[in-house]
Amino acid sequence: MKTEISTTSPVLAVATPKSARGTRRWALLVCGTLSLGLGLLGIIVPLLPTTCFLLLAAWCYARSSQRLYDRLLSARVIGPYLQRYRDSRVIPPRVKVAALVMMWITIGYAVFTYPNVWVRLTLLAIAVGVTVHLQKLPKGSSANLHGSNHDSAAGLS
Repeated sequence: MKTEISTTSPVLAVATPKSARGTRRWALLVCGTLSLGLGLLGIIVPLLPTTCFLLLAAWCYARSSQRLYDRLLSARVIGPYLQRYRDSRVIPPRVKVAALVMMWITIGYAVFTYPNVWVRLTLLAIAVGVTVHLQKLPKGSSANLHGSNHDSAAGLS
């Protein structure tokens, strides 16, 4: 079996068999495509998250298919949001609020209706983690959120 040195990690170069790289690529393609499908379905289904699945799809495609990654980022509706997040980690305030409200409604319902205490505690921990992460992301001004490259006093804080 032929091996090549992979330098994807700046810290460690790992010898990976070529067939394993192919398997990893296909696994990432499948995961990215499933995530994209769930993300697109989340646009229509109210309680299904959208942003996390689209970000996961972009991550998977970036590591498996440059063509699919470019196509995803050039999509008319979702491309600008993904590019903005990739470039400056900015999520528009209304999207952030909508994501948090929907997440807490969904998880709150599950916590009050699901009988297993460990599942409820895990769901609460995930919700707190996502909330903290979203709150730590920089806030963008309306100019930044609509693709303007101009800096303003109300820009990223």
